[in-house]
Amino acid sequence: MKYLKSIILISLAILLLGSCEDYLKQETFSDLTTANFYQKESDAIAGIYAAYAQLNGAMGARYHFMIELTGDGVTTKRPNNHRRGEMDIHDFGTDNQIVRDVYIRTYEPILNANSVLDNTDNIIDISESARAMIKGEARFVRSLSYFNLVRIYQHVPLVTSAKLDVNELNVAKTNADEIYDFLIQDLTQAATDMPVQAPEFGRASKGAAQALLAKVYLTRAKSGFSPNPADDYSSAATLLSEVINSGVYDLNPDLRNLYGLEDWPSGETDNEWIFTIQAMSDGAPNNDVSYHAAPPDLPLPNGWHNYHGEAPFYLEYDSVDARREVFYITEYILPTGDTLIFDINDMAGDDWDKDGPVLSRYVDIFDNGGGVGRDIQVLKYSDVLLLYAEAILERDGAPNAEAINMVNMVRRRAHDYDPSATSPYDLPASMSYDDFRKELYMERRKELLFEGHAFMDGLRFWDLFKEAVEASSRYVFPGQDNLINAVPKAEINLTDRSKVFPIPGEALVTNPLLTQHELWD
Repeated sequence: MKYLKSIILISLAILLLGSCEDYLKQETFSDLTTANFYQKESDAIAGIYAAYAQLNGAMGARYHFMIELTGDGVTTKRPNNHRRGEMDIHDFGTDNQIVRDVYIRTYEPILNANSVLDNTDNIIDISESARAMIKGEARFVRSLSYFNLVRIYQHVPLVTSAKLDVNELNVAKTNADEIYDFLIQDLTQAATDMPVQAPEFGRASKGAAQALLAKVYLTRAKSGFSPNPADDYSSAATLLSEVINSGVYDLNPDLRNLYGLEDWPSGETDNEWIFTIQAMSDGAPNNDVSYHAAPPDLPLPNGWHNYHGEAPFYLEYDSVDARREVFYITEYILPTGDTLIFDINDMAGDDWDKDGPVLSRYVDIFDNGGGVGRDIQVLKYSDVLLLYAEAILERDGAPNAEAINMVNMVRRRAHDYDPSATSPYDLPASMSYDDFRKELYMERRKELLFEGHAFMDGLRFWDLFKEAVEASSRYVFPGQDNLINAVPKAEINLTDRSKVFPIPGEALVTNPLLTQHELWD
């Protein structure tokens, strides 16, 4: 893993060198990255590593601000007129910097992936298996990026060649239904070309492409852009079944091995992870999410504490749920030697920095000030199990024993039981569509907290998402007054417009062919 991270750093430096005019003229950089750079197999690998590296910016802190603050599990100390506060209360506009940055940064890995696809076929010194694999990886990176764009903004420019840069040229929007068609085609080809086992941890594999494609089908089925939702649910179920039965992935029986503050370096290569975005603690690309999550007095450098857990959602975890233990920090020792303890029953009097627990997901206790090395998690096996349960439910109109067992496996592991054996935390053997759907959505919220899923899952469970977000903003803790940031600082009322973010105003000015989404026009 360290080798791959180091190579990503070198590759990114090579391919981005042209952005610094003091070293190289832009014209020379253009020649280097097309006709001259792609000469042999190692050049194509360097190109795909650079595309992977730029996912860190595309799905880093700003992406998490957008996707997690709009859910009910994460809130911010920032005021309501701040860019993060606007996300928290769903009151943002076209000038919000997060709306702008996510849009622009998500196109950056697309441009690099397009460059790989444009040039790899022209390389002579490369094996055909390596050529297919690298092109499959480029399609995966491109598809992941466009999948984020279509879920966030719906209709966006679809650029499939490095000869076109969406940030510089006039490119009209492509309708969301066409983008979904493109994603299905691209990921189907990627799954065909990529190996079952990636050559290095941190690179995408066949299972990653299949899992992402299944999520595309599930999302399209609920989006209003599907020509046949029933077929989409069936396709998703088939793909997820193949991932589950591949034998490549499994649930780690102990969550602490994956997320524990001291155990995470070894846990990052566990076979529960299907695809992660690599980060380095000693240079770029590093994970910038951690600085926003950690408070300044935690014994780590540079903590800003722009994120923390919403107190009502913390209560959704029962006291013996291991996820409550490993997803939150509720006690730590100050540099003075004093101990701070979060008290959900006395948040105004516990001297805690904010009235909500610290989110531990990306906190790196090994950070020496040079960067955060915790990888950004995109796809994991427990996510696949829950997606499979969702696909079965929607395909059949009711949960069967297999769907219920998928959820039970996740619940058992969370309560330190063998995932393959029955436990006191199992769901009833027979459930209605509505009851199972509610349990499934709650399990996704608990299992995937702060991993970039909140708003995206909300699109597929909109009625439940709306209910949860609005209820959290109105939550009152009996007997506790003068709380600071336990919940968002305004009551939230979601509408249909809340399902989509606006195209940033800057992009509309730069590109005259670009038009605003009709719900924001």
